[in-house]
Amino acid sequence: MWYLCVFYHRLLDYRKPEFESLADLFGAFNNQPSNSHSHSHSLEWKLPEHHHPDSPFHFVNLPSEDIARKIANRSILVKGLYEIWGEGSSYEELKEAINSYPDDRKLPYLTPDSTFRIIFDSFGKVVPFKDQTDRIQAMDYIPFQGRVNLKCPEHKFWLIETDDYGSANGLPPVVDKRIFFGREIGGADRKLRNYLGPTAMDAEVAFLMANQAQAMPGKLVYDPFVGTGSILVAAAHFGAMTMGADIDIRVVRDGRGPDCNVWSNFKQYGLQMPISLLRADNNLPPWRPGLKEMFDAIICDPPYGVRAGGRKSGGRKLLKGVVGPYTVPEEKRTGHIPSTAAYSLAECVHDLLDLAAKMLVMGGRLVYFYPVLRDSDTLDVEFPKHPCFKLIASCEQILSYRYSRVLLTMVKIAPYSDEIKEAARLQHLDFKENHVKWLEEGNLHAAVFSPDFPSSDDPDTKGVKDTKKKYRGKYRDGWHLISHNQTTMQGKRVEKNVKILTLKLSRFSKAIAAVKDQTSIRFAQRAALSELDVAIVKATSHNESPADDCYIQEILSLTATSPLYVSSCVSTISRRLNKTRNWIVALKTLMLVRRLLQEGNKRYAREMFFATRRGTRLLNMSDFRDAFKSNTWDYAAFVRTYSLFLDEELDYKMQGRRGSRSSFALDEKDDEDDTEREDVVVPVHEMENDQLFVRTNHLIQLLDRFLACRPTGEARHNRMVMVALYSILLQSFQIYHDIKEVMGVWIDRFDDLSVPHSVKVYTMANRVAKQYDELDMFYDWCKSVGIARTSEYPEIEKISQQKLEAMDELIKQKADGSKQES
Repeated sequence: MWYLCVFYHRLLDYRKPEFESLADLFGAFNNQPSNSHSHSHSLEWKLPEHHHPDSPFHFVNLPSEDIARKIANRSILVKGLYEIWGEGSSYEELKEAINSYPDDRKLPYLTPDSTFRIIFDSFGKVVPFKDQTDRIQAMDYIPFQGRVNLKCPEHKFWLIETDDYGSANGLPPVVDKRIFFGREIGGADRKLRNYLGPTAMDAEVAFLMANQAQAMPGKLVYDPFVGTGSILVAAAHFGAMTMGADIDIRVVRDGRGPDCNVWSNFKQYGLQMPISLLRADNNLPPWRPGLKEMFDAIICDPPYGVRAGGRKSGGRKLLKGVVGPYTVPEEKRTGHIPSTAAYSLAECVHDLLDLAAKMLVMGGRLVYFYPVLRDSDTLDVEFPKHPCFKLIASCEQILSYRYSRVLLTMVKIAPYSDEIKEAARLQHLDFKENHVKWLEEGNLHAAVFSPDFPSSDDPDTKGVKDTKKKYRGKYRDGWHLISHNQTTMQGKRVEKNVKILTLKLSRFSKAIAAVKDQTSIRFAQRAALSELDVAIVKATSHNESPADDCYIQEILSLTATSPLYVSSCVSTISRRLNKTRNWIVALKTLMLVRRLLQEGNKRYAREMFFATRRGTRLLNMSDFRDAFKSNTWDYAAFVRTYSLFLDEELDYKMQGRRGSRSSFALDEKDDEDDTEREDVVVPVHEMENDQLFVRTNHLIQLLDRFLACRPTGEARHNRMVMVALYSILLQSFQIYHDIKEVMGVWIDRFDDLSVPHSVKVYTMANRVAKQYDELDMFYDWCKSVGIARTSEYPEIEKISQQKLEAMDELIKQKADGSKQES
């Protein structure tokens, strides 16, 4: 039967391999013919109409609903699996499709003694809460006879909309407009995961590896590079027995103390302890001769020299033959740590494949990461091979624009023998000879990071104060192609020229920015309102430091009384935002906009608000990106989210000024006198329910926009970003207090609300409860980096689960009472 599979939109290469591994684990291929241990099974997939292959929506054919439910409940990347009752490009088509769906498939889930819930979801666009509710209520043509249960329904139905959200930074849209309605078969509940926090992605990848290895009760999983044990924790979570080894005795035995080690990780999550953790060398495995086919799966992340290099037993002198093998005296064995030497990646992978070929059972799986440089001349990557294994999946995870790692999943299809061992050795020699040089020499670190510091006696670099190491991964152009470890005189001369060119390139970029500012100032001086335009250019210059307050004060002074100046100022700012492709200029312009809205003439809000209606799209920066630097993605993302917050804040302000009237129902001429009349403030407790719903939804949306402004990557430590964040952080304190106030009013009115209004309030309360959790974490981060004083932060009073359950129970009682009255 065909089901709609909705994936989380990340780790795109991993989605289908993980799904098919779980399908194999749960018996989806039991009735298909199989050639011995070839494991060449695959599921039948198809895309919705006009969807891109990267779309999170796929149809998949599975033999039974039970298998579908097991896959969905265990998968890390599957958001949900659904039995589709209908789909279409419009709600009219959807209605026809649902009505034509066989009754024998629908009626068992529409009985009077059942409970149900309809959930709305969207991809590619944001649908306001009111519109979501209207669309759900419009599904009344489906003959539901059971009771609504928002907390624990027997059946969940999903109404899902996808939309073409337009080109995102030059990338094609992955979905087209489509509407789905279906019954939920299964889905993982992310709220119940133990792993939450800043390293959640690493835990997610560990779970994916465990799924690829088909970890389950009764299987023994081994990690020869166990480290802190994160991969084994994931395997143990699925019930597998685990065993690990590492060459570093300090990691295996000591960790960070008696209460913080590998064992404490398993104890913390209540998992079965590993059978054993060994101090062992992958190059000299400790297994007795003749021991074979012991493990069901081997999962590991071999050391490939970026964070930590590989080591093997022996020491340099022993490996070179300078000294012979030695025996450690009995009295020194307790504290002795054997010498180790460098362990190249090529040798490490060869030993790993040999170990897996010998120790895995037939049909067992080897799952490991393999690094790949992402240069243009290494697009066709040849992965390691072994006669005992068949490669069934390779999933790339991009770590930087310089290199990535590929998760390889291999299945053992042939028994291990001496002939196989010799064939594997010859195959490995051929692989080393034809593979890139960095793999054999273990120089992946040198290929990714190239230290580059200016020489103190170089006349071209005198006066340069910044002696911090520069890394090639931060540059856009080709100066990084020369390795730092060249030893010939010609290589040193070229490397010296590279340093000079890099420094000159940086100076040249700053000079170009300064020229742009000066050119803009000269053009502004010729304008009709030259003083104003010049002040705007100076307040939004390319210099990476907050704007000088004197320029902002000059703008405020010039526009304090004259409507002409206000209109001209908004027009100039709009042109500045539309033309710039520099994140510094864009962010400083948005910061200027916020200052003008807070401290300037009241006409600013009106001019900026109606600029959108005239097609100017003043605060719409959704497609902004920095076109001149390759390492500014994090900054551009902050600019986009910051502009969305300002846009939502302006909309909230204008809607509040108009009271019950909708601003979108007015023309600009109807609003001419808005700035002249006093704003009428209606106390929250005196508002009608409809007004209060509008205010609550605006506040919730505004808080969502603020939470989205949390900077990522390099932007987290930038001074400009911190200054911009400080102003909206203070505003978030007021937003929190406003939401707290309106939710208090709703709680007071809850007993007297109708059932539909009660359901709306309950849904809003659940959403606010989740927002409070995110807000608390956001505030903790802000405190840790020193944004605002700790005493300024409000104490978040979270909505308890008991209160939500009480609201849900009261809704049920109201619904039952309404039925009895009718």
